[in-house]
Amino acid sequence: MLIDEYEELFSCTSGDLGRTKLAQHRIETGNHSPIKQNPRRLPIAKTTEVKDLLRDMQERDVIEPSSIYPDPEKQFILDTDASHESVGAVLSQEINGQEHVIAYWSKCLSKPERNYCVTRKELLAIVKAVENFHSYLYGRKFLLRTDHASLTWLLNFKNTEGQIARWIQKLEEYDFEIKHRKGSLHSNADALSRRPCSNACSYCTTV
Repeated sequence: MLIDEYEELFSCTSGDLGRTKLAQHRIETGNHSPIKQNPRRLPIAKTTEVKDLLRDMQERDVIEPSSIYPDPEKQFILDTDASHESVGAVLSQEINGQEHVIAYWSKCLSKPERNYCVTRKELLAIVKAVENFHSYLYGRKFLLRTDHASLTWLLNFKNTEGQIARWIQKLEEYDFEIKHRKGSLHSNADALSRRPCSNACSYCTTV
């Protein structure tokens, strides 16, 4: 296994990495574009091997299993956000006074979608996120949070036309309360809507 073969490359404790939480790395892919592949089922012959590897990584504390499962009796919280190149969302629930993530989702925007205005992109993020989490949200009242204040009134606007009207009509199939949340508190969905930063990103080097 990789951990055994390259033991000196993996940290066992947070002290191995020093005092900084920032670790830089680069994966050279040449002229190849990023791999985009839909999830697919593993062949039966590979299933046992993958389960054994996952179990081994859990025992070594490389990963940990999720202990939170969706509770149909509790309200779902959907946070959405959009950037120039993609949209993202986080589905969570509040359990014992603390929010726990149920699932993450993100999607790259097409070239035409990247030309949308900010408000249209933010609304697209909501529509796509709700569609993605349809099985969780349909038939239940949920809380929708966005850092784009205009959407709190746009969804109640009666004289919309074209694409916006179709999106709003689609959202009317769901029962939700929409709330504005300032950007400084909306980093969970915001991070999912952004492409990886370059090495020269001034924000990441000051965090």
